Amino acid sequence: PKRLINVGDESQIPFLVESSPSSQQVTWLSLSYCWGQEPSVKLSLDNLDALKRGIPLETLDRTIQDAILVSRALNIPYIWIDALCITQDDDGKDWTEQAPKMSEIYGGSVLTLVVASEESVKDGFLKERELRYIPIPRSSNQPDNFNDAGPITKVFLSPEWDKSNDHINGHWTNRGWTMQEGLLPSRLLHYTSSQMIWKCHEEIRFERGVTQCLQSAIEEVSAFSDDIAFGSGWIWKLDTFMIFKILPRYLPGNLDSRLLLEPETFRLWYNLIEEYTPRRFKNISDRLVAISGLAQVFGNMIRCREYVAGLWKPDLIRGLMWHVEGAKLVPRRSTETMRAVNADFPSWSWAS
Repeated sequence: PKRLINVGDESQIPFLVESSPSSQQVTWLSLSYCWGQEPSVKLSLDNLDALKRGIPLETLDRTIQDAILVSRALNIPYIWIDALCITQDDDGKDWTEQAPKMSEIYGGSVLTLVVASEESVKDGFLKERELRYIPIPRSSNQPDNFNDAGPITKVFLSPEWDKSNDHINGHWTNRGWTMQEGLLPSRLLHYTSSQMIWKCHEEIRFERGVTQCLQSAIEEVSAFSDDIAFGSGWIWKLDTFMIFKILPRYLPGNLDSRLLLEPETFRLWYNLIEEYTPRRFKNISDRLVAISGLAQVFGNMIRCREYVAGLWKPDLIRGLMWHVEGAKLVPRRSTETMRAVNADFPSWSWAS
């Protein structure tokens, strides 16, 4: 990233650093959250030098403070936060330069911290929550090789568990920009109102003691079908994050022009768009920019660079058959509204 926040420690307050092409390799955590309200401290050209000298922790909003504390606890020396690492001046030049680099900022971070349940940067997420389960250490007389995954250290007891608590719902899931922030990273740590949830290429692990392993899912599919090759469709039963991460392994190795004629190749993209389009934006003109990182990564997966306003040229005829669920054939819009929409997006794109 162009800029990062050095999180400091108990004796050193956080401060802004600017990187350069000659900078040594650094490790950073990316923060994904909802502003809700304007952050108390935002980077601008006026305070750039002051933030380099130091940012007192107590001047920051609760969510930002908590994220810095998590980064320190994990020994990750830097954190990327949009409000503090991209200048928020009215001209928007820095934002225009940085927005297309989100695939590198989030994808290149060692971990992305997701504040999933809070509606505002003022709220914070490190707070007491209702105890819904009790972890009990295992008996010491159990053998260490009790299972292949290693020794069992805890049993989790709960009188009941609403499975909806395992879904990441809330304000964060309704925002447009957070879609790619939740798919581009290699590792995510979600803080929800009920538990922490870890996601990586191999598993989804819930704080309450449940783990969903990719390999187990593949073996489960294999038990009912001998065919797990490209086109068999087993992959679509997985979590969207897992699908996005393992699609390169699902696609056949001999990626050539024939693959771009296969409907299965573009199925994930249309699934993503269907999930993406109901999401909200402060500026609707960001609608295509906010998934440009996903488009870049997906295009690399299928080795196609012919991306056209949210669709793909090799599959354009099928892509143009999009429709808006429940909408009338001729929408009731004023001439002014139609002009404003067409100024941002071509009329044939779903983004319009």
